[in-house]
Amino acid sequence: MTVKYTKVNEQKLLAFSTKILGKAGIPSEDAAIAARLMVNTDLRGIASHGVAHLKGLYIKRIKTGFINSNPDIKMWSGAAGDGCLRWRSWLWIRSWSQGNAGSNCSG
Repeated sequence: MTVKYTKVNEQKLLAFSTKILGKAGIPSEDAAIAARLMVNTDLRGIASHGVAHLKGLYIKRIKTGFINSNPDIKMWSGAAGDGCLRWRSWLWIRSWSQGNAGSNCSG
C-alpha cells in the first residue's frame, strides 16, 4: 500500500484553521493558539491530533457542546509554591494543582 501525501503551506494552514475555529465560536486569541498547536502536531507527524480532525472531531464537538468554546478559567495561588487552576471544560469542572494534580483546589 502506498501512502500519498499532500504538501500544504504552513502559514496558509494556520490561517485557515484559526479562521474555522473562530467561526465555531472560539475567541480569536484562543483560536490562534489552538490552530498553532494542531499545525505543530501535524509538522511533528502526529496526525491523530492535527488539523485533519478539525471538522470531524473538534468543530463537531464544539457544535454539540461537548467542547466548551469559551471556558471559565481561573487561576489563584494556594500554599507557597503551589498554584491552582480550575476550568469548566466539556461536561465537568476540572482542577489542577501543582502540588496535587487532580485536587479539588478550594477557592
